[in-house]
Amino acid sequence: MAFIKFLIPSLICLLVSSNVLALPDVKITLKVVDEAGLPIEGASATVNFKAGTEGHGETKKTDSDGLATLSGSSARFIEDGAVKEGYYPTWYEKSFTEFTGIKGFRRWQPWDETLVLVLRKIINPRELYIGNLQGKRLGKPITVPGKDREYGYDLIAQDWVAPHGLGTHKDFVFKLNGKTTGRREYDYILTLSFSNDGDGIQEYTAHPIYGSRLRLPHEAPQGGYESELVQRQASTFERFIAYDFPEDQNYFFRIRTKKDEKGNIESALYGKIYGNIMFSPSKKATIDFLYYLNPDTNDRNLESDYKKNLFPSKLKFGYLEYPP
Repeated sequence: MAFIKFLIPSLICLLVSSNVLALPDVKITLKVVDEAGLPIEGASATVNFKAGTEGHGETKKTDSDGLATLSGSSARFIEDGAVKEGYYPTWYEKSFTEFTGIKGFRRWQPWDETLVLVLRKIINPRELYIGNLQGKRLGKPITVPGKDREYGYDLIAQDWVAPHGLGTHKDFVFKLNGKTTGRREYDYILTLSFSNDGDGIQEYTAHPIYGSRLRLPHEAPQGGYESELVQRQASTFERFIAYDFPEDQNYFFRIRTKKDEKGNIESALYGKIYGNIMFSPSKKATIDFLYYLNPDTNDRNLESDYKKNLFPSKLKFGYLEYPP
């Protein structure tokens, strides 16, 4: 009898404790579509439900409407994604801010929300120049020859043009201006310009981790290129006052443009940059970026066969393969 008197309060405490620790329920419907918005049947749709540093996943095949409904218990964040043969996988993170119900019977809101996942089709991956200048561990950043002057950089030779290197084409023209006034006190501006009428660069926003594995569209756009990109880095001793490097920034670019007498483009080379064009404001200032370049004139296809590279180099981006 004494044992039962002890057991009942213990069970009550255990139930109360489990209710307090129980995570709210999640119900999510994933709608998987292609880039035209048409539903994709038979895709593997997955939700990873989080519980601290651990979690569990659930996967279902999409129906003829591209829909799959998944449910589980989770902390505030979940990851959802989809894969199917013939498409690049896509992956996202979602966070919740409020739930309804009492302890042990809570639901994250909105309940049974429909999230649209877009799969980009694998169309025509091809071998490109992949120039990895992103830091000493991943590649070899380029050292700026000097300040307050323009220096041309050849993207195919992977070198500055003469007399500072072996390059022959001023594909990118860099100019670094600024000064250091004290410890962690500086103000620098990096200007990227071009040597040919019609050359240029344009921004494209895409998250560096979440979204399609093919981060940018398959092809470079025909128009919309700007002739100059200006970035600033400035700091006082206490804090940054300018840092023009959002993590979701990417670029398309056009170089070696030739025009006819009427101003129409006869030939050009097209490329893309994953991430930002970074620079270090120091005595030996460096510039680093990851770029892809199609070697064929007027071919705007930038869907990379990431297992190949026209440059003789290791095909690893850190511990991962290069993104396509």
